Amino acid sequence: MADYRAADKLPEALLDEACGWVARLRSDGRSAGVKEGIGGKGGEGAREADLREFALWLAASPAHRRAMDAALELWDDLGAVRHLPFAAPALRRQAPPTASTAGDALVSATALSRWKAPQGGSDSRRPAQIAPAARKLAARLPAIPRRRALAGGLALAASIAAAALLMPQAFLSGSGAPTFQTRIGEQLRVELEDGSVVILNTRSRIEVDLSPRRRLVTLLRGEAFFEVAPESRPFTVSAGDAAVTALGTAFGVYLDGEVSRVTVAEGVVRVTELNPPATRPADVEILRENEAVAGGRGGIEQSFATDPAAALAWREGRLVADGMTLRALARELSRYHPRPILLAEPGLAHITVSGVFELDNLSAILLALEHSVAIRSIELPNGAIQLVRAPL
Repeated sequence: MADYRAADKLPEALLDEACGWVARLRSDGRSAGVKEGIGGKGGEGAREADLREFALWLAASPAHRRAMDAALELWDDLGAVRHLPFAAPALRRQAPPTASTAGDALVSATALSRWKAPQGGSDSRRPAQIAPAARKLAARLPAIPRRRALAGGLALAASIAAAALLMPQAFLSGSGAPTFQTRIGEQLRVELEDGSVVILNTRSRIEVDLSPRRRLVTLLRGEAFFEVAPESRPFTVSAGDAAVTALGTAFGVYLDGEVSRVTVAEGVVRVTELNPPATRPADVEILRENEAVAGGRGGIEQSFATDPAAALAWREGRLVADGMTLRALARELSRYHPRPILLAEPGLAHITVSGVFELDNLSAILLALEHSVAIRSIELPNGAIQLVRAPL
């Protein structure tokens, strides 16, 4: 029988959320492949947006996984889990990397690690054997008519499997290190085992290596924000030709081609040049709160004052432009949208733009450009957006 002592330690609100997901994923309107006459009414499959939302909720914190485990263990005790087809590849430990099975001892974005088939065939347990915590969970779950238990179980398992396949944010790299990534327009919050938090921006990838002596995160692509939990082990972010080392601080790193850009929101970090030429020692720059620096193959530049709230506004889904050139704006917007944004002529490149833009509302940004700097947009046959001068 499942041990519910862990469930007793979870906040009730979190258990409510987990049970809500159980109900949501098996409901008729969102079930995967449940046809009329089997328990649904012509359902067309769980919506991808719901499955992606569930996958991100599951990856947000280890507590979310524990709460979902508790909810599923309750289903096991109630005799429902035996109906779930847990042999599905996406739910097994030997699942492909995209099933988010990477690094279960290191990070929170490791869903499905305990979701396995119960041993034995028939369920001989009785309701009286369910622990008090399980009874509390049972009260949260909606009633499941006996004739629909199989359909609901199939729907839930199919939905969870689909959610795993829709979540390529976590997997094992070739070296065996947990790797996390986002696609264009996505963000991902990863909670590391040491309590540190990493927020990945659009189209970004990191590799995590936590050992007894060090904490190393390699930024392989894109941009990330780090909230470092203070402890004795150094926390280092390697990005291109620069390494950023911190103890109890918050900072952002953007790997822009061959240039690494570091912005400090709190505390102090040390930025060290990697692979310097043999003719000189490695550049080292100490950054404090409200400072930034850039570094590349030519070394580490001198630090400068910055506004972290503006530089890191992407965490709230915004882009802050203060005298930004149109070329830079188009390049930034192209990071967040699958359709590239192009300039029709070189003369547009140095037009400057200022404002605060909502990154998920491209049409509003393009309309603002038309009204403020007389630039209008044209959709090209290949789907790209071209910026041209508005007619006088």
